[in-house]
Amino acid sequence: MRNKKEIVIRLATREDAALIESFIRKLATYEDALYRTTVTPELVEEWMFDKQKAEVAFAMIDGKEAGFMLFYECFVAFRGKPGMYIGELYIDVTKEATWNEDGTLVLPEGYTRKTPV
Repeated sequence: MRNKKEIVIRLATREDAALIESFIRKLATYEDALYRTTVTPELVEEWMFDKQKAEVAFAMIDGKEAGFMLFYECFVAFRGKPGMYIGELYIDVTKEATWNEDGTLVLPEGYTRKTPV
């Protein structure tokens, strides 16, 4: 039987500023927009942690960050109350994972999803 690998979600901390920058640059490279990217760890610290304008959650596989989601609070007009907007989502696909034609990520057999409490 294959060993199960867990996917754990964790919120980023100030100490992750350089890691957040690296994921943003990976996303920009994927979207062929690296030439427009001006993000720095200092900007991440200022706007995400000092001014609290956005947050990041990492997807961890085997204790290593494999993807990130940048999100922030917004106002949902049709609901008349605050909501959450996912601004960026990037999965660093390894040779173990693939994409379906419909754009969904397919993880290899043996992976499970686990979200911390």
